[in-house]
Amino acid sequence: MLPQLSNIIYDMQNKQIKQQKYEAEVVKRKQGIENARDERELRESQDQRQNSFVENFESGELVH
Repeated sequence: MLPQLSNIIYDMQNKQIKQQKYEAEVVKRKQGIENARDERELRESQDQRQNSFVENFESGELVH
């Protein structure tokens, strides 16, 4: 009976470790998605500012 209990405890610990690894991977992937979104938004913002500057320069608004 004792070896069976030991196997049950081992299986439970193994499942817990697998669950923790899975949860860590989910968090890691979510962070990666958020980082990619933030980088994309930053690039879009920079592009908009650059385009605005170019338009203002070409229209003569930036010339004194």
